[in-house]
Amino acid sequence: MIRLEEVSQNSVSEIKKLALFPDQIDFIESMDICLSDVATNAYHIKWHPYGIYLEQELIGFMMFGLEKNHNIWLDRFMLDYHYQGKGYGRESLRIILEFIRHLYPSNPIYLSVHKNNQKAIALYKSMGFEFIEEWDGRDPVMKIKNKI
Repeated sequence: MIRLEEVSQNSVSEIKKLALFPDQIDFIESMDICLSDVATNAYHIKWHPYGIYLEQELIGFMMFGLEKNHNIWLDRFMLDYHYQGKGYGRESLRIILEFIRHLYPSNPIYLSVHKNNQKAIALYKSMGFEFIEEWDGRDPVMKIKNKI
């Protein structure tokens, strides 16, 4: 069973141990940068960081934030390399989207993805995200096309 748990001082050291495959390093910021962005409200957004757990085992991370214009940004969604390719990404994303929709039922959800991260792009598309011809730095932006 996949569940989300807000990152706390007790879980920070565990979160920092999450790792990707070497060829994925450029796809997402390090956990140190993610947690720094949370602490500093990077981009003028109050970020909400969550660990993704399989039962009691930490398997991933995500954070989301509400912009002043009420758009939701799903950011830094990742699974540790030990848990990739087992269906946990799809189930985690489904739970994340349900969680965000419960909190903000009518706010649009956006994310950006590295253009070479084909597995993530395929996952996001299968869950209802579409490219919207906008860029977040060098990364294309996707928006969920409808409620799940």
